[in-house]
Amino acid sequence: MSRRSIERARGIPRLRRMTATEDSSDQSSDDTLDGDSTLDVVRLPPGDRSLAGTMQEGGDFIFAELAGVDLTEADFYRALFHDTVLERALMARCDLRGAVFNEANLRYADLSHANAGIDNLGGSTDFIEADLSGADLRDAGARLRGAQLTGAVYDSATVFPRGFKPAAAGMVASRRNPRKTDDAP
Repeated sequence: MSRRSIERARGIPRLRRMTATEDSSDQSSDDTLDGDSTLDVVRLPPGDRSLAGTMQEGGDFIFAELAGVDLTEADFYRALFHDTVLERALMARCDLRGAVFNEANLRYADLSHANAGIDNLGGSTDFIEADLSGADLRDAGARLRGAQLTGAVYDSATVFPRGFKPAAAGMVASRRNPRKTDDAP
């Protein structure tokens, strides 16, 4: 993977938690912005293949913008995808064991044949409150066993493995109708 193929944007303030010893008398929340700390955000254009088939174990993709990117067969074992945009991303046959997709946008993502099961340390793949509307999870059956899906959103266009019961996994049905667009799968 070429470092030049990944565009990094600077200047996004990092959220930090105040400790109990810090003065919080005028704070309505324990979250504050730390102006001295910034995040590097990965942005790749739709169709980019620079991460396909690569090893990204433990990679940090928090807040990344990877909509429409081809990540096929990449190894994302224990990678972080908090609040990441993966809409329409191709993630077929990826190793996602132990990865964290909390609050990520995975609408219409192809996760077919992906391994999202228990990792080597007994940890789960987390999709807590992720949007899986229209996502393709076919043939991920046993590979979804142990995944944390509490609060993850699905809709009538989401493709599940045979016999999978989303409500039993703690998933929430979307209240909105899937968008019908010319480019929808």
